[in-house]
Amino acid sequence: LFVQNFFVVLCLSLSPRPAAVSSLNEKMRNFDDDDEDDEDSDDSEGEFADEGDWYASLIAGERVGEWLDVIEEETKQQRSNDDEEKEEEEERKAVKTASSKRVLAAETLQKSLDLLAAKGEEEDEEEDVDARRKRSADAVVADEEFSRSRSESFSSDDSTFERVAESEKEEAQKVLVEALEAKLAEREENVNALERKVEEMEMEFRKASEALRATHKELEEKESKMQEERDAREEKEVEAFLALERTFQLEMGSLKKELESSERDAETARAELEDIKRKLEMDIAREKEVSEELRKKVEELKGRQSEDASGEVEKKIRENAQLTAEINVLKDKVAHLTALESEVTRLKEKETLNASLENEIEKMRVEIANNKLNDSDAVIDENELSALVDENASLKEEIGTLKLKVESLQESLKTTKATIDVFQATTERFDLETSELMDERETLVKKIVDLERMLQESIEEQKALQQALADEQEENTKLVLAQKEKASAPVPVASSSSSSSLSSTTERGILINHHDENELRRQGVPVGEELDALTKDVGDRAYKKLYDHQAEALMIEAVRIVDARNTAKDSVKKFDNAFESVRNVYACTSRPLAGEKVTILYNRKQLLPNNSAVSGEEKAMFAMVGYNGWSLQHAIKVDLQPIENFHSPPKNHDQEKCEWWEFALDVPSEAMVIDFVVGDSKGKFDNNNGKDYHIEAAVETDEIVEDNSREAQIEREYHLIAEKRREKNHEELAFARKCAESAVRAKAASLAKKAISSIRGEFRVFTDPLRPKAGERVTIRYRPDGGPLTFARAIYVDINFNRTQNHPAKMEKVNMRAGLNGGVLETTIDVPLDAHVVDFSFRDNGIFVDDNEGADYHCDVIGASGIAPKLRIAHLAVEMAPIAKVGGLGDVVTALSRSVQEQGHHVDVYVPKYDCMNYKEIEGLRKVDQFHYGNDVINIYQGFVEGVRVTFIDPECGHFRVGCIYGRGDDHVRFGYFSDACVAYMKRANCFPDVLHVHDWQTAPAIWSPDRPKTTATALTIHNLQFGQDLIRRAMIECTFATTVSPTYAEEIKHHPSINVIPENESTKFKGIRNGIDNDIWDPSNDEFLPLRYDWQTCKEGKREAKLELLKRMRMDATDFESKPIVACVTRLTEQKGVHLIKKACRYALEKGAYFVLLGSAPDDRIANDFANLANEMKSQHPGRCGFFFSYDEPLSHLIYAGADIFCVPSIFEPCGLTQMIAMRYGAVPLVRRTGGLRDTVFDVQLDPARAASYGKSCNGYNFDGEHEQDIEYALKRALGDYFDREKWNQMNLPSVGMRQDWSWTAPSERYIDLYWNARRKANRQQ
Repeated sequence: LFVQNFFVVLCLSLSPRPAAVSSLNEKMRNFDDDDEDDEDSDDSEGEFADEGDWYASLIAGERVGEWLDVIEEETKQQRSNDDEEKEEEEERKAVKTASSKRVLAAETLQKSLDLLAAKGEEEDEEEDVDARRKRSADAVVADEEFSRSRSESFSSDDSTFERVAESEKEEAQKVLVEALEAKLAEREENVNALERKVEEMEMEFRKASEALRATHKELEEKESKMQEERDAREEKEVEAFLALERTFQLEMGSLKKELESSERDAETARAELEDIKRKLEMDIAREKEVSEELRKKVEELKGRQSEDASGEVEKKIRENAQLTAEINVLKDKVAHLTALESEVTRLKEKETLNASLENEIEKMRVEIANNKLNDSDAVIDENELSALVDENASLKEEIGTLKLKVESLQESLKTTKATIDVFQATTERFDLETSELMDERETLVKKIVDLERMLQESIEEQKALQQALADEQEENTKLVLAQKEKASAPVPVASSSSSSSLSSTTERGILINHHDENELRRQGVPVGEELDALTKDVGDRAYKKLYDHQAEALMIEAVRIVDARNTAKDSVKKFDNAFESVRNVYACTSRPLAGEKVTILYNRKQLLPNNSAVSGEEKAMFAMVGYNGWSLQHAIKVDLQPIENFHSPPKNHDQEKCEWWEFALDVPSEAMVIDFVVGDSKGKFDNNNGKDYHIEAAVETDEIVEDNSREAQIEREYHLIAEKRREKNHEELAFARKCAESAVRAKAASLAKKAISSIRGEFRVFTDPLRPKAGERVTIRYRPDGGPLTFARAIYVDINFNRTQNHPAKMEKVNMRAGLNGGVLETTIDVPLDAHVVDFSFRDNGIFVDDNEGADYHCDVIGASGIAPKLRIAHLAVEMAPIAKVGGLGDVVTALSRSVQEQGHHVDVYVPKYDCMNYKEIEGLRKVDQFHYGNDVINIYQGFVEGVRVTFIDPECGHFRVGCIYGRGDDHVRFGYFSDACVAYMKRANCFPDVLHVHDWQTAPAIWSPDRPKTTATALTIHNLQFGQDLIRRAMIECTFATTVSPTYAEEIKHHPSINVIPENESTKFKGIRNGIDNDIWDPSNDEFLPLRYDWQTCKEGKREAKLELLKRMRMDATDFESKPIVACVTRLTEQKGVHLIKKACRYALEKGAYFVLLGSAPDDRIANDFANLANEMKSQHPGRCGFFFSYDEPLSHLIYAGADIFCVPSIFEPCGLTQMIAMRYGAVPLVRRTGGLRDTVFDVQLDPARAASYGKSCNGYNFDGEHEQDIEYALKRALGDYFDREKWNQMNLPSVGMRQDWSWTAPSERYIDLYWNARRKANRQQ
């Protein structure tokens, strides 16, 4: 540093002009002043840096050239002012010399700076730039002192500059050294102080930065959280507003319908008044005739008076007395006329009511206008409202006309006072008719009053809802609940006390009064005695059909048994060792009889003579059993059981050598010989030295008979089997009759509901009458609003008959004209005599059509000639209840087949002939065919299961003789073989159906079988998309149409890669159709497992008894049981069923004071252990209030459905689900997770009033969306809260509501039938 500063000062000392030195000295003085103020000024650091930068640039040589240029310019200016040339010449020489020295000094300075910079970087690479600048500034101060001294010496005389420079050089150097040493010490102290200060400031800066970053991060998190809360609140407010809007629109629609209903009632009243008028006119005419007869009698009386005056006087006295009595009657009639005048006054009051209604309508119009201002999306049809106003005015005028007519009738009645005798009879009839008229008018007035009340309530609700939306301080969740509670109205329930006013009550809870019967009859709906007669006729036909079927099945079985027995007689003779008992080996406890049960004892020591002390597993034994020399059926395995406390050992055996074990057999009726061998788990067998053991089976008809021909044997066997099955067959016949009658009444209820809804205009498409008669006329009505033709200018209807494409009476593009009701189009046609059904669809002039999603609309016809068109359906499935059931697939196949067959169509079901099937449920099983298929032989069997014909496929390769249905690891091979074999048999037997319906991936390969003809349409039903997705994908492409088991599940899976492969031109071929339940099996009014049978009208009493019985069965505390609800769950305990949600429901219900009952089994050991621990924990914490049963129990399940108050189904996913529908059938209120079929069947009392109305249902339960425990907790909290509020629970009456809803297979099967017909038409077109 010293050398560096020395060269700088040297360079300055050689400068020829003191002005340049003065300028530099001034800058250095300013720098020193700034440096001294560093300790007191906050800006000192910046100023120091600025000056340091300038001086550092000078030291680094970056500005040396610039400084030299300045000095050169000043030198030239001074030289031009000197007048003496000598001095200029000397000065020029001096300048040149100084310049050369300055250049040399600058070069030397630059080199020194470079060396010093390199050395400084090596010694301290981390030295701060600002510190170096400060050290450089110290050198500048020293330079300033030297420059000041040099400047004073140069100011005396410019001419002596060169002389003085050499003499003062040494002195300047000494001064410079001293100044540099002093300044160096001072600057070092300053630098150290500044470095410490910088370090402190840097530390404070880092701390402040970290604090600032933490604060900034915290602010960002708070802002993000606040934004999320604002978004959530806005979203919930929007949802709440939309819900309110939908509720408002729904209520507006309901009010419109009520207005239309009121108008129809008024029209009916007018028609009845006209009838009364005609009757009164007829009565007046009859009264005139009677008056004429009276006049004649008076004349005869006068003639008689002339003959016998005295007698006449007495007679006259009697007549006067009679006349007096009749006059009294007349006075009563006059009083009655006064009452009639009061009725006219009532009509005037009705006019006042109508005027009030007009005022309410005007208020409603203002309210609608306000709503339009508030919500631009609201859609209110003011034209319809204006039409209602006009119709009200017309109604008022007609009422006035009726009043005048009534007054004219009064005038006519007054003219009949002279006819006393006839007037008395007329009065009685008039009293009756007037009473009926008054009843009708009272009903009309009541409806109008109710309508006014509903309008007022709607207005008040809208105001309340708007006020609720404006209140931002209330929490959003409470707001939504409050709004929806206001929007939901209590469900009206008919009490049993009103039964006297009903002419009939259908099974589904549809109430029909006397005034509806005539209209329903006109609509073609059977009611009253007609329905009873139809029900009896259908029941008788079902009884006879099943009886004939049973007789056929018994005969088939008798023939099979006789033929098998006769065939086996030869094989019996081959076994000389066929004995009932072999000493010390085996014995029968009774004589073996064909068709009966027999118990066989076996001596274990025969198999294991020297193995008396063995473990239980090694000790286990089994028998392989067959019949008729192992030829009757496949060998079956039967476990042997040890006999404990054997008090009556068989005779003729050495008991000390015997250890008896036993096994029981049901001997087939055709068995002549029982064949068996015995083995153990170690693979050791006792087969009688290769001869096997054989026992001869006797026949009950072994006695000597005169006729032993085959026909006589069959006859005897037939009666024997019939006697054995008599009780069972009678039960089946009674059940068949009941099912048929229930189906008729259910159909009638559905028709009645549809007819009433059609009359009220609730459907877009309907006919009048609902079921026309062949040869008569029918009006087709269509409301385009809300459909594909909403904006069509002109609409036409295409009409066909009998589900065919080209009926002779087919009509195309029939113009639809405007009907009486606004917005409804109609056309009237003649129904052909041979038409069993009318088919129609709607279209415009362009490409838009409304054809019920390709299935067309249909109208059944009564009394048509010829045979009604029928379908032939074949189901291919690997499950069928109750013979081979694993899951819900088997239930659907059986129930859907039965329901379609009950509607008159021919149905066949094809299933594999498993060796593990429940053969007892198969009637008339027999072998009907055998054929070669590839390298294998296939046996074909047929029988009946629940009245449906079933074909069984039994290949000799043994695919289905493996003891199970699933789980072999080769299921895809076995079921693919089955699918191809079914189509091969259809081709062989020439029995291809109209529609081949396959179920799930197992039978999907039948769709693309090359043997299937193009005329056979194909249908695929997806029950669960978890398995066989590749096969389902191909089937989706090639099938005619596809379905799944609920509409919501169809929406959930429609974007799945296996589903989303449908061509765009066939986008409508995938449908969701809800499954149903068998109402005849799940029927609380005829359930043998319930302590008290009940229906929807008596559900309170029935469920009370079932609840008490359930608590006793589960050994729970029944104290004050009516005040505590039972929360129940019947399910398989798997992850799909939401086991964590079930646990939460259990804990929460018990914490809130309710009961909890669980029935179910867990195939997963981990889940089973979890629930076992849960049961122990809950029983210890809540003794007497919880019950668990971890195995399926059919009677207990019925009792749980009946005794439960709230039924939980919290499935994570559920394609359809049946338990929630069964629960509602028994009056249990469902609480479900809103997924799949659960969403389509359960409508929340607070959240779903609009959605329920769109389904044509009432709210019937509770649901939730999430998968977390707090989600089910919130739903259960609402349900329990409603239950504990007894007044609210009784008002909602949810158990009765659920029982009245129809979840049977009636509607789903009709939808399937429509799709079957449409598929057949498509297949025929492809041909």
